[in-house]
Amino acid sequence: MLNDLGLAPEACRAWTAAEARGRGHWRGAAAPWLSASWRQGTPSAFGPREPLRSLRVGDAPVVLQRCSSGASFTARRVADVPHAFVLGGFSTEQERDAIIAAGLSAPMRAVPRADDGDPDDERLGCEVAWLPSPVTEAHTTWAPLMMDAVNLVLPPNTPDVPDAGPAEDLHVVKYATAGAYGLHLDATCSVPRAVTVLHYLNDVPPSEKGAGFGGETWLPLAFSGSGATAPDNKPVPGEDGVLVPPRAGDALVFFSFDHLGNVEQASMHGGRPTSSQKWIANQWVRLDLNTHRPSPTADTEIGYLVRPCADVPRGPGFGPRVIG
Repeated sequence: MLNDLGLAPEACRAWTAAEARGRGHWRGAAAPWLSASWRQGTPSAFGPREPLRSLRVGDAPVVLQRCSSGASFTARRVADVPHAFVLGGFSTEQERDAIIAAGLSAPMRAVPRADDGDPDDERLGCEVAWLPSPVTEAHTTWAPLMMDAVNLVLPPNTPDVPDAGPAEDLHVVKYATAGAYGLHLDATCSVPRAVTVLHYLNDVPPSEKGAGFGGETWLPLAFSGSGATAPDNKPVPGEDGVLVPPRAGDALVFFSFDHLGNVEQASMHGGRPTSSQKWIANQWVRLDLNTHRPSPTADTEIGYLVRPCADVPRGPGFGPRVIG
């Protein structure tokens, strides 16, 4: 907000102070979960749960079902670091149309351009809007989509690993032709977004310029295999990392913390220049680190969990509203 008003130095100081406070809080809240994982040899508190956890890069996609409707979709792993997956056919046309229509009437707000001259940090031709989460408005057309995503990436009642925590509003982005969003991280210690679920709302045709110019989501430092590493030199789209093309109905899922609870730098990503108008919706899932939950029983198992808390108002169109 301060940066958008031209107060960059003040924004930097405020951000640095918030990060320092957030880092201390994050370390304290995460420590019990890390200790439990180490003692019991359970999966990392900050990594994927089953069935995503067992998927391997290069394997054929597996067929899964959405909890709300039983509709089938596919899942395949595209990177080991960060843990990243593509869900094929996850959303319905009705859900996508509803999100786009709601975004247009929100209204949308232009994203300020970057001024540092680095094309990989460029923000161009982007408008954003925030739509209510299922916690604040349970009966929107997209509420089942968001809840199904939560149940897949952080299923409830998993012993020794945290459930989903505070819910953010759905972040909708409209890209004009040639629009792009520079490389960035979704999570910090003061903004602990554990998982990003990026829903693609429309098809974007490939560009005549080739890979990296068709509106793909690019994770330039992503890699796979125990012996592989991120590129030493400046990464090149189409040669390094992972490029995910925008296809209506698909979703990209990636995890933003490593097994030690540190921000995973390989989760850095951006939206490449698009060959036509592009619509996406970012769903950010946080962890409930403050409550140890009992092991599941027949009486306590539930299909979803997004911790309900009192409403926290958001600013006029600036979002995000966080419930928790």
